[in-house]
Amino acid sequence: MQRYTRLFLAAACLLTLALYWPALHGPFVFDDLPNLAALSKYPGTHGWQAIAKYLSEARGFPGRPLAMLSFYPQRTGWPENSFPFKLTNTLLHLACGWLLATWLDLVSRANMTRNKALLTASITSALWLIHPIQLSTVMLVIQRMTILATAFMLLGLILYTFAITAAQRSQAQRLAAMLTAILLCAPLALLCKETGALFPLYALILDSTLLRESRKQLPRPLKIMRAILVVIPAWVLLGGMIALLPWLTHGYVLRDFSLPQRLLTETRVVDSYLLKIALPQFGPYGLYNDDYPISSGLLHPAATLFSTILLIAAIATAWLKRRQWPLFAFAVFWYLGGQWLESTAISLELYFEHRTYLPMVGPLYAIVTALFQIKNPVRRRQGQLALAVWAFACILSTGLSARVWGQESVLAQVWANHHPDSERATEFLASIQLNHGNLAGAMTTMQSISLQRPGNAGVLAHQIYLQCLAGTLQEASIRQLQKLYATGPYQRESYDIVGSLRELAHQNRCPQAMNSDHWRGLVTALLQNPRLAVDPATEGYLHYQLHLAAVDKGDLNQAIAELKETWRLDPDPEIPRLEAKYLASAGLYPQAIQALQQANASRLPLLRRLLVNDRAIWDADIQSIIHMQAAARHR
Repeated sequence: MQRYTRLFLAAACLLTLALYWPALHGPFVFDDLPNLAALSKYPGTHGWQAIAKYLSEARGFPGRPLAMLSFYPQRTGWPENSFPFKLTNTLLHLACGWLLATWLDLVSRANMTRNKALLTASITSALWLIHPIQLSTVMLVIQRMTILATAFMLLGLILYTFAITAAQRSQAQRLAAMLTAILLCAPLALLCKETGALFPLYALILDSTLLRESRKQLPRPLKIMRAILVVIPAWVLLGGMIALLPWLTHGYVLRDFSLPQRLLTETRVVDSYLLKIALPQFGPYGLYNDDYPISSGLLHPAATLFSTILLIAAIATAWLKRRQWPLFAFAVFWYLGGQWLESTAISLELYFEHRTYLPMVGPLYAIVTALFQIKNPVRRRQGQLALAVWAFACILSTGLSARVWGQESVLAQVWANHHPDSERATEFLASIQLNHGNLAGAMTTMQSISLQRPGNAGVLAHQIYLQCLAGTLQEASIRQLQKLYATGPYQRESYDIVGSLRELAHQNRCPQAMNSDHWRGLVTALLQNPRLAVDPATEGYLHYQLHLAAVDKGDLNQAIAELKETWRLDPDPEIPRLEAKYLASAGLYPQAIQALQQANASRLPLLRRLLVNDRAIWDADIQSIIHMQAAARHR
């Protein structure tokens, strides 16, 4: 029995790989491009110093270094060849499926026979592997962060479950397993993605529901260790989010929704995820959900009230019936607990399917287990048949969706069709059309979204870019965009295109409507927008673009002034070096040396300071400039 069950799981892994194979040739999309851009800086370099510089590109701390390090060996394929990146993601996904089966097997043995436990775990893992919603995680290359964090958490859960259930093993072995899970696996998950912080909460949910009886029989030393390493951190995580609410509200200045609106909307979002899991179909899965309607009140839209009541009822029932219905409690708390960081108060975007990657295990396992626990044989066979039909629907949907993921133009068209109100989906389709030489089609595509969002600065900026290429740009559009830039809400898409517009202005592609002065007027308007004051990194980026414009113009003083402002707002170790390079190129050697000497390395991000000695790099640059100065004197 065990042999056949393991063969079944191996077959599920091979099937998943076969289903995913067409998608492995698809493009880099969405967050892949900005988050992996650092790979371009080190395409053929080796050694610790190059790796340290690459890892230190992250501005935050700890910066997800393990996940970012996993991309480094594949850097030679960036950005032309996505295949090795996506293949690695897929293999890691399969490894997670095997780890999931191993963990669920241990969990199931606490409540059922060994053969049935292995079968239940393998079926759950197989369904998890082949579900079409997983494509959004696996095929978005940068979400290797989520996959790796899940892998380390599953390793930790295997060890933790062993510590809770292995009554026949010594206390020392069980304690070692618990300590390894919490003090090694959980931190490793955290170094891949912040969701690794959920490990204590997952552990608490597990041993308070499915493993409740095993946990109650723990020896006293293990109970004490569990309380210190699991219970306290889990409740700190839950309570900390509430305690930090006043501080968390500051991030909403950069969003077009408030904290209350986000909390209301997320009640519908988590229901939407469940619906996509329950009803596998072709088309609705993807990355561009920026058109998801925001809940402005319990009745706007009316579904908000229903979702809120459903959420409260599910939590209340799971809590009150956690002893009688442990499987139901596990499903509810696991799914919702897995959403605690990304779908509650933190000012993240509203909707991403990769947030269900590990949380969906709860409902899947509960359904599979419940089917095997049905005592009536006829009803049990009917339930299992229904599950088989559902699995076939998953296979069909995943296979069709994977084929779309592998074809850039088709992918863009499908997403635009399913999300006609999505600015990002529309811009993605327009960019693909433009890359294929269809400028007229790209303009028509952007026109469709502009009719729905007439006051949207990001849409108008992209239209201006296309109109400039087509030679149809009018100065009135520039004035309109300048007004929106000065007073409109924060929009990431508005800033991303500033560099492209600068290049068009510098190339004199549309001189009558957008010359360099017009472009500087747009950037000045952005910098005058009061909403930008809370985002120094974007301000720094705009000043960096102004420095590039000054270089294009040959204005050294202006270029240096803009670089200094960039350094003030968003310190980057290359800024002083660039400043020194410009000054040295102009023969201003003392000023170049002074620029490097006065650079304060303590202002650099913490991760950079820990990994790279920029002071030593700057000192080496100073010596090079001194040699240049000496050589110039002897000419």
